[in-house]
Amino acid sequence: AIFGSSSWERRRGGAPAPVASRLASPAMEAAPKAARTAPAEAKAVRHVVSFRTKADATEELKKKCIEGLLSMREAEGTKDLIKGMTVGEDLGILHPSGQPNASIVAMVDFASQTDYEKYAECKAHKEVIDTCIKPIIEPGTRNAIQFEIPAAGKL
Repeated sequence: AIFGSSSWERRRGGAPAPVASRLASPAMEAAPKAARTAPAEAKAVRHVVSFRTKADATEELKKKCIEGLLSMREAEGTKDLIKGMTVGEDLGILHPSGQPNASIVAMVDFASQTDYEKYAECKAHKEVIDTCIKPIIEPGTRNAIQFEIPAAGKL
């Protein structure tokens, strides 16, 4: 479970820790308010995007899409922003829910949120979307998330 049952949330004796102690460390509670609200250093960001391909998408078009995604590692405008990238195609292992899996996924690491935002607006990125993804994506299947990670390019 997410709240109240994992070992990191419990005190000795098995009772759940009070919410306040799960959210703030003793060091944070002792720090002056100004120190707690000071701007944090830029943190690395991971962008994960996945989608299903149309039933009539050929293997050639799927390969072109994967190559297009990977080409951003060397493309002008994105190569200096991308710190790590993994692209993959679904293995076809069905989920017990019966819901279809995504067909293609890309996981891209950036040194900061600012770098991700520059990438999102970059001409090379938009070109890959228009020429490689849009022709084969099953409408309504794109899913994405951006989240902070300790260091870009490391799992």
